[in-house]
Amino acid sequence: MTKLLGILTLGAVVISCSDQATSPQVTATAGLAAARRADVQVVPDNVVGVAVGSCEGFDILADWTAEFRTIAVADQSGNPAQEQLVYRVIGQTKYYNSLQPDKLLYGGPGEGQAAHLNYVNGSVVVSALQWKVVVPGVGPIFLDAGEITIDLATGAITHAGGHHQYYEGDFAALCQALTP
Repeated sequence: MTKLLGILTLGAVVISCSDQATSPQVTATAGLAAARRADVQVVPDNVVGVAVGSCEGFDILADWTAEFRTIAVADQSGNPAQEQLVYRVIGQTKYYNSLQPDKLLYGGPGEGQAAHLNYVNGSVVVSALQWKVVVPGVGPIFLDAGEITIDLATGAITHAGGHHQYYEGDFAALCQALTP
Protein backbone atom coordinates (compact mmCIF):
# COMPACT_ATOMS: atom_id res chain seq x y z
CA MET A 1 0.00 0.00 0.00
CA THR A 2 1.68 3.24 0.97
CA LYS A 3 5.62 3.53 0.48
CA LEU A 4 2.50 3.56 -0.29
CA LEU A 5 4.85 2.33 1.92
CA GLY A 6 5.07 5.94 -1.12
CA ILE A 7 4.04 7.29 1.99
CA LEU A 8 3.46 4.92 -0.32
CA THR A 9 2.23 7.43 2.87
CA LEU A 10 -0.30 4.83 3.70
CA GLY A 11 -3.15 7.30 3.86
CA ALA A 12 -2.40 8.75 0.45
CA VAL A 13 -2.49 5.33 -1.13
CA VAL A 14 -5.73 4.33 0.56
CA ILE A 15 -7.38 7.48 -0.76
CA SER A 16 -5.90 6.89 -4.22
CA CYS A 17 -7.01 3.27 -4.21
CA SER A 18 -10.49 4.14 -3.08
CA ASP A 19 -10.82 6.59 -5.96
CA GLN A 20 -9.69 3.96 -8.47
CA ALA A 21 -11.98 1.32 -7.04
CA THR A 22 -15.03 3.49 -7.63
CA SER A 23 -14.02 4.54 -11.15
CA PRO A 24 -16.48 3.57 -13.87
CA GLN A 25 -13.72 1.90 -15.92
CA VAL A 26 -14.41 -1.58 -14.52
CA THR A 27 -14.01 -4.20 -17.25
CA ALA A 28 -14.45 -7.96 -17.43
CA THR A 29 -11.29 -9.98 -16.92
CA ALA A 30 -10.82 -13.58 -18.06
CA GLY A 31 -10.85 -16.11 -15.24
CA LEU A 32 -13.16 -14.17 -12.93
CA ALA A 33 -16.66 -15.36 -12.18
CA ALA A 34 -19.30 -13.71 -14.35
CA ALA A 35 -20.70 -11.94 -11.28
CA ARG A 36 -17.42 -10.10 -10.68
CA ARG A 37 -15.48 -7.57 -12.69
CA ALA A 38 -11.90 -6.35 -12.39
CA ASP A 39 -10.03 -3.23 -13.40
CA VAL A 40 -6.27 -3.75 -13.82
CA GLN A 41 -4.02 -0.69 -13.85
CA VAL A 42 -0.26 -0.14 -13.96
CA VAL A 43 0.90 3.36 -13.01
CA PRO A 44 4.48 4.66 -12.90
CA ASP A 45 5.28 6.79 -9.86
CA ASN A 46 8.21 9.21 -9.61
CA VAL A 47 8.42 10.64 -6.09
CA VAL A 48 10.66 13.57 -5.08
CA GLY A 49 11.13 15.18 -1.68
CA VAL A 50 8.68 13.18 0.44
CA ALA A 51 9.10 13.87 4.17
CA VAL A 52 9.73 10.48 5.77
CA GLY A 53 10.45 11.70 9.29
CA SER A 54 11.94 14.50 11.37
CA CYS A 55 15.24 14.91 13.17
CA GLU A 56 16.53 17.64 15.41
CA GLY A 57 17.02 20.56 13.01
CA PHE A 58 16.08 18.88 9.71
CA ASP A 59 13.63 16.56 8.01
CA ILE A 60 14.44 13.26 6.33
CA LEU A 61 13.37 13.47 2.71
CA ALA A 62 13.24 10.68 0.15
CA ASP A 63 13.11 10.28 -3.63
CA TRP A 64 12.29 7.12 -5.56
CA THR A 65 10.83 5.74 -8.74
CA ALA A 66 8.24 2.99 -8.52
CA GLU A 67 5.57 1.04 -10.29
CA PHE A 68 2.09 0.81 -8.82
CA ARG A 69 -0.14 -2.09 -9.93
CA THR A 70 -3.77 -2.41 -8.90
CA ILE A 71 -6.46 -4.96 -9.49
CA ALA A 72 -9.84 -3.65 -8.35
CA VAL A 73 -12.64 -6.21 -8.11
CA ALA A 74 -16.29 -5.16 -8.12
CA ASP A 75 -19.34 -7.26 -7.32
CA GLN A 76 -22.17 -7.93 -9.78
CA SER A 77 -23.76 -4.57 -8.95
CA GLY A 78 -20.52 -2.71 -9.67
CA ASN A 79 -19.77 -1.97 -6.02
CA PRO A 80 -16.09 -2.15 -5.01
CA ALA A 81 -15.47 -5.44 -3.18
CA GLN A 82 -11.71 -5.71 -2.88
CA GLU A 83 -8.48 -4.42 -4.33
CA GLN A 84 -5.00 -5.90 -4.60
CA LEU A 85 -2.13 -3.43 -4.76
CA VAL A 86 1.55 -3.91 -5.38
CA TYR A 87 3.91 -0.96 -5.09
CA ARG A 88 7.49 -1.75 -6.11
CA VAL A 89 10.41 0.66 -5.90
CA ILE A 90 12.57 0.41 -8.99
CA GLY A 91 16.22 0.72 -8.04
CA GLN A 92 16.94 2.37 -4.71
CA THR A 93 15.35 5.06 -2.58
CA LYS A 94 17.51 8.11 -1.84
CA TYR A 95 17.13 9.31 1.79
CA TYR A 96 18.64 12.72 2.55
CA ASN A 97 18.95 15.64 4.97
CA SER A 98 16.48 18.40 3.96
CA LEU A 99 19.01 21.15 4.76
CA GLN A 100 22.06 19.38 3.31
CA PRO A 101 20.85 17.19 0.43
CA ASP A 102 24.39 15.95 -0.23
CA LYS A 103 24.21 14.16 3.16
CA LEU A 104 22.39 11.06 1.91
CA LEU A 105 21.98 7.30 2.09
CA TYR A 106 20.43 4.82 -0.32
CA GLY A 107 17.77 2.35 0.68
CA GLY A 108 16.78 -0.94 -0.84
CA PRO A 109 16.96 -2.79 -3.01
CA GLY A 110 13.67 -4.58 -2.62
CA GLU A 111 11.53 -1.85 -1.06
CA GLY A 112 7.85 -2.02 -1.83
CA GLN A 113 4.40 -2.89 -0.53
CA ALA A 114 1.66 -5.36 -1.12
CA ALA A 115 -1.81 -4.50 0.10
CA HIS A 116 -5.18 -6.15 0.13
CA LEU A 117 -8.12 -3.80 0.60
CA ASN A 118 -11.36 -5.47 1.62
CA TYR A 119 -14.23 -3.01 1.19
CA VAL A 120 -16.72 -5.54 2.53
CA ASN A 121 -15.14 -5.76 6.01
CA GLY A 122 -13.52 -2.30 5.84
CA SER A 123 -9.86 -3.23 6.28
CA VAL A 124 -6.56 -3.16 4.48
CA VAL A 125 -3.66 -5.51 5.14
CA VAL A 126 -0.26 -4.12 4.12
CA SER A 127 2.84 -6.26 4.02
CA ALA A 128 6.37 -6.36 2.62
CA LEU A 129 9.70 -4.66 3.14
CA GLN A 130 8.51 -1.07 2.94
CA TRP A 131 11.61 0.82 4.09
CA LYS A 132 15.17 -0.51 4.20
CA VAL A 133 18.39 1.40 4.85
CA VAL A 134 21.55 -0.61 5.45
CA VAL A 135 24.87 1.10 6.20
CA PRO A 136 27.86 -0.95 5.02
CA GLY A 137 29.88 -2.17 8.00
CA VAL A 138 27.08 -1.19 10.41
CA GLY A 139 24.01 -3.07 9.19
CA PRO A 140 20.34 -2.12 9.00
CA ILE A 141 19.55 1.24 10.58
CA PHE A 142 16.00 1.77 9.33
CA LEU A 143 13.53 -1.01 8.48
CA ASP A 144 9.82 -1.37 8.20
CA ALA A 145 8.89 -4.93 7.36
CA GLY A 146 6.09 -7.29 8.24
CA GLU A 147 2.36 -6.81 8.20
CA ILE A 148 -0.11 -4.25 9.46
CA THR A 149 -3.90 -4.17 9.32
CA ILE A 150 -5.66 -0.83 9.08
CA ASP A 151 -9.33 -0.01 9.64
CA LEU A 152 -10.42 1.89 6.49
CA ALA A 153 -13.06 3.90 8.36
CA THR A 154 -10.77 5.26 11.07
CA GLY A 155 -7.26 4.84 9.64
CA ALA A 156 -6.26 3.13 12.90
CA ILE A 157 -3.75 0.28 12.87
CA THR A 158 -5.57 -2.70 14.37
CA HIS A 159 -2.74 -5.22 14.07
CA ALA A 160 1.02 -4.96 13.58
CA GLY A 161 3.40 -7.87 13.22
CA GLY A 162 7.04 -7.43 12.33
CA HIS A 163 9.56 -4.61 12.63
CA HIS A 164 7.95 -1.18 12.08
CA GLN A 165 10.37 1.72 12.60
CA TYR A 166 8.46 3.95 10.18
CA TYR A 167 5.03 3.43 11.73
CA GLU A 168 6.50 3.68 15.26
CA GLY A 169 8.36 6.91 14.39
CA ASP A 170 11.78 5.46 15.25
CA PHE A 171 14.13 7.58 13.14
CA ALA A 172 17.01 7.89 15.64
CA ALA A 173 19.61 5.83 13.73
CA LEU A 174 18.62 7.35 10.39
CA CYS A 175 18.84 10.85 11.90
CA GLN A 176 22.28 10.07 13.28
CA ALA A 177 23.49 8.81 9.90
CA LEU A 178 22.20 11.93 8.12
CA THR A 179 23.52 14.45 10.66
CA PRO A 180 26.63 16.31 9.44
